[in-house]
Amino acid sequence: MISEFLTPSICRAADRHRAPIILHISRLQRFADTENIRQLKEVTQTYPALRLIVAHLGRSYNPLYLEKGLELLGGAGDWWYDFSAVTNPEVHKLALRAIPHDRLCFGFDNPIMLSRGYYEFPTPSSYTMHIHGYNLESADYPPLAHQILKGFKEAAEAVGLSRESVRKIFFDNAMDLLAAKPTLAWARFC
Repeated sequence: MISEFLTPSICRAADRHRAPIILHISRLQRFADTENIRQLKEVTQTYPALRLIVAHLGRSYNPLYLEKGLELLGGAGDWWYDFSAVTNPEVHKLALRAIPHDRLCFGFDNPIMLSRGYYEFPTPSSYTMHIHGYNLESADYPPLAHQILKGFKEAAEAVGLSRESVRKIFFDNAMDLLAAKPTLAWARFC
């Protein structure tokens, strides 16, 4: 459950100080899980000033999860989405078409995204991550970060993404999220 690691006390402090929180959701169905959607909605309704960022488009490495999650939500939700670790251009296309561009953020999940390797999508609901030094012997692959950007670029070209939206996604949105600087009291809380 989300509340097990994003506790009410953390939410209250983040809400009071308008602090950003990056949330890696769990559960097998990721963003398509009805319980995850219910809890995300509950957190943002209960703590409206909390600046929630859902990591990896809700761990939607395959389009299936993002599509089902957005359907369950009936839209994009009152939070931001980061697309670090998402390499699949079809997921990026779906996000660019369905999520307001002022709610998308670029990011890397370092150091993993600096690893050399690739994702494989054997079925619509599964993926396998191949990383040099873990389950891949060869280092003859670009870093995963390169593949994130390549997948995003392919999607951006396919949907005709404007320069303004690119700037929002890669710069402005993160700056806006961080503009409400946490107070010294928040720093002591951490």
